[in-house]
Amino acid sequence: MSNAVERLRMVAGEAFRAEKWQTAKKVARAYVETMAADLDELAAGEAFEVDAAVELLGSAAGCREMAKLIKRQVAAARRAKAAPRGRQEGQRVPLSDLLPDTAPGELGRLVMPSGYLMLSDGVAGPPKPDSDERPLVSARPVYLAATVRSVTDGEYYADVVWQTPDGQWEVGTFPRHVLADARSLVKLARRGLPVDSGTAGALVRYLTAFERANVSTSVDMATNALGWQGERGRLGFMWGETCIGGTGGVRLLAESGKAQLAEAYRAAGSLEEWRRMVWEPVQEHPRVALGVYAAVAPVVLGLVRSAPGFVVDWAGRSTGGKTTTLRVAASVWGDPAQLIKSWSATANAIEHLASFSAYLPTMLDDTKEARQYPSRVIGAVYQVTGLQSKLRASPDGLRTTSAFRTVLLSTGEAPITSFGADTGAAARVLAVRGFPFSSEDSRAVADGLNAATLTTFGHVGPAVVRWLDANRERWPAIESRWAELREGFASEASNPFGGRSAPYVATLQVAAELVSAALGLKVNAAALEQMRRFARESAQVAERHRGALLDLWGWLASRPDARDGLDNGGREVIVKWDNERPAVIAVALRRWLDREGYQTDVIDEWARLGWIDTSGDRRTQVVRFSSSGQRVRCYVFTDDAVKVANGESNDGT
Repeated sequence: MSNAVERLRMVAGEAFRAEKWQTAKKVARAYVETMAADLDELAAGEAFEVDAAVELLGSAAGCREMAKLIKRQVAAARRAKAAPRGRQEGQRVPLSDLLPDTAPGELGRLVMPSGYLMLSDGVAGPPKPDSDERPLVSARPVYLAATVRSVTDGEYYADVVWQTPDGQWEVGTFPRHVLADARSLVKLARRGLPVDSGTAGALVRYLTAFERANVSTSVDMATNALGWQGERGRLGFMWGETCIGGTGGVRLLAESGKAQLAEAYRAAGSLEEWRRMVWEPVQEHPRVALGVYAAVAPVVLGLVRSAPGFVVDWAGRSTGGKTTTLRVAASVWGDPAQLIKSWSATANAIEHLASFSAYLPTMLDDTKEARQYPSRVIGAVYQVTGLQSKLRASPDGLRTTSAFRTVLLSTGEAPITSFGADTGAAARVLAVRGFPFSSEDSRAVADGLNAATLTTFGHVGPAVVRWLDANRERWPAIESRWAELREGFASEASNPFGGRSAPYVATLQVAAELVSAALGLKVNAAALEQMRRFARESAQVAERHRGALLDLWGWLASRPDARDGLDNGGREVIVKWDNERPAVIAVALRRWLDREGYQTDVIDEWARLGWIDTSGDRRTQVVRFSSSGQRVRCYVFTDDAVKVANGESNDGT
């Protein structure tokens, strides 16, 4: 019997005779930490003698796992001895010999780096010089399961696996530069990684050695954003955490809030239920049906490189069905309750949302929530319709900029264009005027849609993507169709801003045709006709006199507290309504024009067009306010102005 086998038998006997299991385990652990010097001798010894000693150790209280580890290490050493000399010197033990099958990752292709031991309750490092003592690297098993490269920004990450105190396994994906820096690595203790300031340096060296030992392992592909991946969507389309089509194999890298948003991209109910409970009821309401096409529109941006992002804005009085319309649009991709966000979000949050939702709609409800921050709204318009976010500094230079390839779907009592007199922003918005639901049973229809979108969603968008992936040879024809539609609408435009709207019209028309091709749903012609009308009107918003009128209407609709005859809590009354015709106190109107950046010569143009009452050769009329009894000079708007503001007339161009 060799000396190594004799030592193992003595350790097993000592552990077996120990009165307490803690003492037995301590004896076994001390042997495991120094057994590397005995491995060759144990492997060369008689198998029955070694196995008998291991069995004896395993029968001692608290030593079963230690015995299993010794058995695996000896088995690995025996395989090494059976191999050629060159392989013996470079032998590394596969994790499948050291860890249970429940551990995550492909354990058979992962090996431990030379000099390190994977213990049942941690990782030990190489022996110290002139000593058999091995320093503790980690108090629990830790290893790298995969190297990951982001197709979004080219950065490298790694999947780190560790065992929790209760024996469960955790997987965290962290940037490579974090794992290479001890100070950064310590911060991962909050995620449960077994590391502290004393072991961080040793753990960094171990993870680096582990990565080098597995350098031949393939690199996984991942993304930091949703939508089309790779050039022309070659790698597929990320629908939440699911990659649809392409070459596949792409996974999502998302933390905290983004991961929560990704979970919202899921399906419930069935496509047939959605068709019956959502699509069929909106056929008589083209403004709502347009929301479905607007939700699919971002997908087109991946097919047509020159297609810009834009904004579709449903604006009007409250309880008009705007939020219901947004829910119908959201149901195209997933759970509306999670996908729709509020305009109360910060500018940075909106920017991150838009960049993350690439080739998917960004949906924000109720612009009233941002009334105190008008620049946030106009800034969002420019962000969404731009191609990249603004440059920001990073410790090593400039951060990689995020691409914005999305369509913003927005609702509010006041239109987005009322948040500023910026013609550039106005030209990027397709403003949907009027009530989304126009029939007498609109309340019942809206209630039915609200209920339906709680239980059936997430089918239409993925179906369109799957159809596109299966018909990639048609992409050039789709791009040509888009160009044809854009040129056709641009040629009809009455001003340069109308030409600016042409790409938006083309994108929405192509989206409608894709929905029809992929799902067999008949194109809603009324929705597309209204879309063209809204595009013409949105272009006319850039003509200041018309835009000012529409913005004023939106502002008045958002200020019920300012109306004569209502309990306004003592706040200033600025308007008296005679049916649909408002009379606005002259001083208040001029103050509003100045605040919104309009010139007062807009009033002259309103007078020329007959939009304000000029009887008696005066632009203002004396109006008696019932709440105060005062008679005040007001600008009184005519029926023609009401028709233009409500989208019932195209006059005034």
